[in-house]
Amino acid sequence: MLAKEVIGNLLVRGEQCLGRAVFAAKCSVIARHPTEDTIYGPAVLWTLFGDPALRVKHRILSGVEERPTPDASRPTLEVAPNPCRAGATVRLSGSSFIVHRSSLSVYDASGRLVLSQPVRASSFILQTSSLPAGVYMVEVSTPHGASLRQKLVVR
Repeated sequence: MLAKEVIGNLLVRGEQCLGRAVFAAKCSVIARHPTEDTIYGPAVLWTLFGDPALRVKHRILSGVEERPTPDASRPTLEVAPNPCRAGATVRLSGSSFIVHRSSLSVYDASGRLVLSQPVRASSFILQTSSLPAGVYMVEVSTPHGASLRQKLVVR
């Protein structure tokens, strides 16, 4: 029953994340047979990899995936579009201290600094046309030692 439900989640319902497909299958099977030990037990213990160390037995009360709510006061860094070609918009949000006297650095895959500039606004365009195609790390650092990082792919 579990395998059939997982396959249905992946192929019929179009779930693209294997973990969510398995979790939804477990919840569905348990919801249909909540007190039948021959089904409930295996559904709770069934894992993706079959490793007994990964098994955690607990009662699943809901099939809703709980995600943490973002903290509005916590600074965040967003770089979009990602991947990009000639440029990407850099957005800083959250705490206002991040913009004043902060600096932006871009490092290539080997960790070499390839671009550095001061941050003057909470949203700006990062010109990437001079960078060769590859994977980069964008880092915004404050004078207080805090930093935010985001991977950037340039095509």
